[in-house]
Amino acid sequence: SDERMMSYTQLLLAVAPVLALIGLGLPLRRFGWISEAGEETLLNLIIRVLMPALIFESVVHRSAVSGAGDVLLPPLAGFVLTVLSLAISWYVARGLGLTIGHGLRTFALAVGLTNYGYLPLPLMDTLFGPESRAFLLMHNAGVEAAIWTVGVLIVTGDSPRAAWRKLIN
Repeated sequence: SDERMMSYTQLLLAVAPVLALIGLGLPLRRFGWISEAGEETLLNLIIRVLMPALIFESVVHRSAVSGAGDVLLPPLAGFVLTVLSLAISWYVARGLGLTIGHGLRTFALAVGLTNYGYLPLPLMDTLFGPESRAFLLMHNAGVEAAIWTVGVLIVTGDSPRAAWRKLIN
């Protein structure tokens, strides 16, 4: 047996803090300890300050990122794999008989998107070490680009031009 192999218990322990925060959120909202305005403030803080800071720290301070391929390949892979997943989901939904206005778009987006953010972070740290975080976060930039272009097209039926404007925003 390889000593580097992780047990399921070790992997579960790696994501336990994320699951605990999710589990804690429900009673905090239900008991009114976090208001709707407070939830919006926390979300803005996470999205606009904390995640960019984590991305900056991870990408800038990791020696594992050494060349153009290390910088370009992860976001490209994130974008291409997400678009492929969304396309497959779209055709599966059509095969199930779903149509626009009757679940096709919702199914395609819900099934086509993977959990690419909060659970993979501790898993990458545990499996490959903190230096792998930079690659995951660069990959996630590609996933975000796919969501704000192809994902927006799927859900809204907007033009590709409108989707690119949302991506830039």
